[in-house]
Amino acid sequence: MFVLLELGTSSVLEPVLFGHSTGISQVAILVAVLFWSWLWGPVGLLLSTPLTVCLSVLGKYVSPLTFLGMMLTDEPVEGLNTYYQRLVARDQDEAAVIVEAALLTQPLVEVYDTVLMPALSYTKEDSQRGILTATDVQELVQATREIVEDLATHAPTTVPEVGPATDEAGAPRVPVRLLGCPARDDVDALALRMLQQTCDLTPTVVDLLPPRLLASDVVARVAETQPALLCLGAVVPGGVPHLRYLCKQLRLRCPTLPLVVGCWGAPEPVAETVALLRVDGIDHIGTTVQTTCDQLLQVYQLIASQRARRPEGKGRSDSSVA
Repeated sequence: MFVLLELGTSSVLEPVLFGHSTGISQVAILVAVLFWSWLWGPVGLLLSTPLTVCLSVLGKYVSPLTFLGMMLTDEPVEGLNTYYQRLVARDQDEAAVIVEAALLTQPLVEVYDTVLMPALSYTKEDSQRGILTATDVQELVQATREIVEDLATHAPTTVPEVGPATDEAGAPRVPVRLLGCPARDDVDALALRMLQQTCDLTPTVVDLLPPRLLASDVVARVAETQPALLCLGAVVPGGVPHLRYLCKQLRLRCPTLPLVVGCWGAPEPVAETVALLRVDGIDHIGTTVQTTCDQLLQVYQLIASQRARRPEGKGRSDSSVA
């Protein structure tokens, strides 16, 4: 009777009750019961469920054991990105097919937000964990860059008209200079390239700075080019201290220069970074490519309206328009 009850409890009740409460799939518990029973006999039968739960917890909180959580839990895997999987498998052709299929049902900016930008975030995360080497990251970024450049032929996201191309006197408006600066590395620079493709603010002159510039070099470039608007682009996780330091230096050296920060990636790291930037006094922050375009449009309209009201011959430089 004891053997029958124990078998029924371990094989039926525990998988249903414990599996539902701990988030472990019933199939995983059944397989665990068979495995531990085969390995340790009756002792393994008694310890199968607790051991399986412990392995599931380890897979949830220990990065190198993440695969255990994927195999044992019944919850859907968050952040599963087929495009990124194809890139890691060095299958660039299949990755391009995935992007083209997404373009059939979504606009370009949404494809960037839901497919390519998460892949860049996963690239940084796996690089920090040591799963990807520097060479791997370079190959993944280069493959994505080629796909992005191929997508440049697609129509940009429709943006509301800012105003006529001429002022009240009929003279053509002087293009507003927008300067894009990657916060840290090539991944950030590629994300800014996506933003440049999808955010069409006419008339503007958009320039992108190279990655890995020191804060002093960025300030010097800003002073040299005198942009009307500066956009910092960052893909999290990683590089948050450098991004905050760069924002503080720009605020200190160019206090009246309008600044928009694009902070893209996984939701939790982005939320933490945005909260820190808010504390630093940065108001215009976009967490997706689309919202960053909206922030740029909002600041651009403010600059255009102030320039339209400025008396001729009494204007200041673009960078002084706050």
